[in-house]
Amino acid sequence: MKNIVIFFLKIKAENKMNKLIIKIVNLRWIVKALVSVTMFFLLNTSVFADGKIKKKNLPILFSTPSSYKSATGYTITSYQEAPTLAKLVSEGKLPPVSERLPKEPAVVEPLVSIGKYGGILKGPAVTPNCCSWDIVEMRLQKMLTFGTDYLTPVPNIAKSFKLSDDLKTITLTLREGMKWSDGRPLTVDDVEFFYKSILANKEVTPSPDNNWKAGGELVEFVRVDDYTFMWKFKIPNPAFVITLTSERGYTGIRPKHYLSKFHKDHNPDAENLAKELGFESWVKMLLEKEKPYTFTWFADAHLDPRQPTIESYIFVEKDSGGNKIFERNPYFFKVDVDGNQLPYTDGLRRLMVQDLEVQDLKGIAGDYTHYGWGALANYTTYKENEKSGGFVTRLLTYLRGNELTFSFNVNHSDPVKRKVYGDLRFRQAMSVAMNRDEINNLVYFGKATPRQASPVPSDSYYKEWMGNYFVQYDPKLANKLLDEMGMDKRDSDGFRIGPNGKTFIIQMEEGAPEPAWKKTAELVAKYWNDVGVRTDLKFVQVNLFQEKRNAGELDVPAWAYDVAEVPFWSGTNWQTLPPYGYGASEWHKWIQSDGAKGEKPPEEVIQQVKNYEKLQQITLDNPEYKVIATKIFETQIKNLYAIGTVGLPPQPLLIRSNLRNGPKNGEMWSWTYRQWVQFLPEQFWLDE
Repeated sequence: MKNIVIFFLKIKAENKMNKLIIKIVNLRWIVKALVSVTMFFLLNTSVFADGKIKKKNLPILFSTPSSYKSATGYTITSYQEAPTLAKLVSEGKLPPVSERLPKEPAVVEPLVSIGKYGGILKGPAVTPNCCSWDIVEMRLQKMLTFGTDYLTPVPNIAKSFKLSDDLKTITLTLREGMKWSDGRPLTVDDVEFFYKSILANKEVTPSPDNNWKAGGELVEFVRVDDYTFMWKFKIPNPAFVITLTSERGYTGIRPKHYLSKFHKDHNPDAENLAKELGFESWVKMLLEKEKPYTFTWFADAHLDPRQPTIESYIFVEKDSGGNKIFERNPYFFKVDVDGNQLPYTDGLRRLMVQDLEVQDLKGIAGDYTHYGWGALANYTTYKENEKSGGFVTRLLTYLRGNELTFSFNVNHSDPVKRKVYGDLRFRQAMSVAMNRDEINNLVYFGKATPRQASPVPSDSYYKEWMGNYFVQYDPKLANKLLDEMGMDKRDSDGFRIGPNGKTFIIQMEEGAPEPAWKKTAELVAKYWNDVGVRTDLKFVQVNLFQEKRNAGELDVPAWAYDVAEVPFWSGTNWQTLPPYGYGASEWHKWIQSDGAKGEKPPEEVIQQVKNYEKLQQITLDNPEYKVIATKIFETQIKNLYAIGTVGLPPQPLLIRSNLRNGPKNGEMWSWTYRQWVQFLPEQFWLDE
């Protein structure tokens, strides 16, 4: 914990990120996690020839060429570009690379080698607008990112940042000369547009995200000059630094020159334009056009070809098969240590597939350059087909508190289901009805850990009882609890009768974008049927699942439980924060609207919401931090607002044999850090 705190003590005094080289120095917390959680299975796999977890090895991001020189002594003397871009320059269609880059580009030290230009990265998707992470994460750029210790924020889009001594103000400096993909300048104008025309505009954003608030008030935007601005909060909010690091949606940047025409304050004819384009109102039009700039979920929601971006690839078109084509961003703001503008590859392809099974088969056939969603149950098959498929299989450590958690809808619109799901005894019964050992063996080859939805063991606020709470397989106890709550009568098929005298049915609709989730959901449905609670399982498209989940229309939405120390503090993970998860949409509305909408949560939950507000006001070195965080998780776990299955599994990645600078065996894989993003995909290259 002490090592985690060092950063926050430093940034309170002075921002020294520009001079940092983020090497692997303070790894005690993560080594402890890797050893205690994964050594038991990694020692039994062939991927570690010497039987040891490899030292963490990641590419390094420097804020500027000067910070790279300060750290290494080397000077970048010139900038180079891809041959395809050089041709456009020679034809007068693009300005020279030195004019396209910012005055001080970010510098990437590649993982292994300086790359060669060329080739196309390819990855799969099973739904049009969600969870094509193998494509989305190749492009994502956040205001700040994490260093190689997974703890220390470093500049990314921003050239620098500083947290004030009173912890209330964060000052960010953009890169002078940085441009959008269409060549237009990126300045504080784009931040001001976001703040005044979107975030603080009640017509567009009636209830701003709580991460933009502190002390009950919306953050204040202060313009310093064309490249420097401040976020000023009413009360201390050091956690917002990590918010800027954890999720792209908090860049606070939107292309004013592109989005203005969709906003009535900038275009008096916006309402007519909305009707022409098929939208009900200019607000709905604006929000749809803005989606690709918001959260990771919507990063694939492009409507307009070549809409401006600051990411590494530009969306060009979508073909009749749903495949999306991206090409290199000629104005991308990063170079390697030799001055070569990144990315190395010419483009990116999103390949639509019909389902998870086909997605996996195409991975085995070698259709992708990279595939991060391999099924552990197919690990042997992957290894057997490496040569014929032209890929290698890497096994990474998934820092995920739980693979699939089930959150019963305690705010259900059906009063009968609300009563049943709101009874703690029911949630306890459903938890102990699960055979987690069987899930582990059948779905995860026995390599995961049966555990409750809870923090990972390396988190400072983790207690051993948390992972073990009501995880024993005990159908006898499940039946006893169900009988006690009045569901002791059964219909002619042996299923339990609900409080209304009718067969009680759980309508389990799940999105399941990962193969293992689908198999796990099938087993869980069986276990609940076995204790007499009829469970009808239906798989739906992920985007439909998300819509119904967010609207509170599902009985028991299931999703992963991703939590790690610092990002939890930032408030970007809805599932781990009070009022807890995806089964309490009305409670969330009440909290988000300061009581104007939704349903008031129980006092115990409200108290934890207040505790979380306290948590965001203090730094990690404060003795209260661990105490408060523990209380927050205790409330969630003891009430089983999220019911876990297994966690901390290894994750197979399939990587084309000629893809260079990709992840190595034993590295951390985590949604918290946006998986591929931490490996800086812009430095991947194809040795063709």
